[in-house]
Amino acid sequence: MDLPTRISSCSSTAIDNIFIDTFNNAEFSVKPLPNGLSDHDAQMLTLYNIKIQSSKAHCYIHRSINESSIFEF
Repeated sequence: MDLPTRISSCSSTAIDNIFIDTFNNAEFSVKPLPNGLSDHDAQMLTLYNIKIQSSKAHCYIHRSINESSIFEF
């Protein structure tokens, strides 16, 4: 995709990069998103038909705070 993200009176440049692994036939679109906040347009990436794996593992961290741990700190 070749869309400029910075446009001035004498040039236009594409300075932002989006990397997508298309090996698994991912469906996506990238469009310019002028935000009016600066001279750079944002890029809007839309992903279609994505599969998100659910995470079943939970990690809990417990930190003991007592006189000894405060002294070691």
